[in-house]
Order: sequence, then C-alpha cells, then structure tokens
Amino acid sequence: MEQLSLFDEAEIAALRNALEPTIEQIQSYQRKKQVGERAELLQSLPHEKQPFQVQDRCCDVCHSELVLVGEEFVRTEVEFIPARVQAIDIYRETFECRTCRKADKPQMKKATTPAPVIQHSLASASSVAWVMYQKFVNSMPLYRQEKEWKSIGLDLSQATMANWI
Repeated sequence: MEQLSLFDEAEIAALRNALEPTIEQIQSYQRKKQVGERAELLQSLPHEKQPFQVQDRCCDVCHSELVLVGEEFVRTEVEFIPARVQAIDIYRETFECRTCRKADKPQMKKATTPAPVIQHSLASASSVAWVMYQKFVNSMPLYRQEKEWKSIGLDLSQATMANWI
C-alpha cells in the first residue's frame, strides 16, 4: 500500500521557475490600512475633548512669555467607565390645609410615588434588570454577580438576587 504525501499537490501547483522575492521587495512591503473603520466604529460614542497644556509657558532661550498658535490632534482612545451604584432616597411632600385645621377638620395631601418593583426591598427597576440581564443574557452565575456588586460598592447576596429574579 502506497502512502500519500500531503505536499504533492502543493509541489505540483507551484511554478518551478517562479522567482524568489528580492530583499528590496520584502523590505518595501507595507501593510494596508483599513480606511474609515475606526471612524465608523466610534461615530455613535460621545466624544470628550481632553486638552493637555504646556505647564511652563516661558521660552527656554529668552525667557519671554509664549503665545498659543494652535493645537494638534494626537489620538482617540476609548475609555471604559465601570458601573457605579448610588442610593436614591425617595421623599414625598405632604401638604396641609390651615383653614380646615383651624375648623378642627384637618386635611392632608401627599404626593404619589411610583410603586416599588418589590415591596420592602432595595431593588430598583434598573438593578433587577441588570441582575437578570447578567444572568440570562451573559450567563453569569449569581456568585460571580455577588463579587461584581461587592467590587462596585454594594454587598448584595446571592439569595437576595435570586429573590429578585
């Protein structure tokens, strides 16, 4: 039985009289830039200009004051701003009618507040949605979410998150 060679097809397809590239051809090779991909990728992000200023505004030679003649664009960077947690204290105003109070018929009026997502819980709609998104879309188990919540400032237990879900 004859063994097949993996390289037979490549040797047959290759031109035997093909010239090897010269050193000049190899050194002059430049990678083609992808035009417009970066701008297209960043167009939907908000941009913030971050200028860097010269601290010493005196000429090194004659020590006179320097005058601004322009600025130069250097680069664009993408900055990741991690999640943050904040507590929102919900208050409601209470009003009283002083005329009715003087007549011994007190009238009070309180502002309405939206119903909580879960009664007697710290949960807001955004925090419950984030836990569910991480669990069901990103397949992140609750023990890992617990560590993530702790790293951003809230010691939230797996049991609490499971109850929210």
